[in-house]
Amino acid sequence: MAEPLTFTCSCGASHWHLAPKALSDGTRLKCYCKDCQAYLHHLGHADDLDDAGGSEIFQTLPQYLDISGVGEKLAALKIKKGGATRWYTDCCNTPICNTASGPKFAFVGMLTAPADTDEHFGKLRGQVQVPSGNPTREFGMPYIVRKIFSRLFKARLTGSWKQNPLFDTATLQPKVEPHRLTQEEIAAAYAK
Repeated sequence: MAEPLTFTCSCGASHWHLAPKALSDGTRLKCYCKDCQAYLHHLGHADDLDDAGGSEIFQTLPQYLDISGVGEKLAALKIKKGGATRWYTDCCNTPICNTASGPKFAFVGMLTAPADTDEHFGKLRGQVQVPSGNPTREFGMPYIVRKIFSRLFKARLTGSWKQNPLFDTATLQPKVEPHRLTQEEIAAAYAK
């Protein structure tokens, strides 16, 4: 049986795992949206962006994520009301993943290191949210959306959406209260 893929935070105090099943059922992409960029700038991890401002993301189901090695160092933030919840370790601000605002939309976008992507996460299936004027070519959005909704439907049908380590599925609330960035924090993160 294949071993889970282990991620470690920058300082080594926290780790999390992705089940092998996720690797055959997920989608690798690059996102160039301003919010993903602001998230990494705010955490001090802008070096995780490529030269054109893209972040490597592997989309899968939350049920494949094990964050037990993060423990009380789990933290979350929100840039926009109703927007994605962005998870990280508060020991060294290492980004973990993005999710929807609640668990019923069974989705997790794992932030991955570019060096790991080809070996573990397979072929790049899309580059999305590319702003005009960026030399990067956008592609793959229809495929990515189909895969998201296919996984979402499967999770709802089987009830596996309730297997979410980031949310209390009884109350539908995040396991930790996300920090809502202030206008000053948002402006500083977008300015970089």
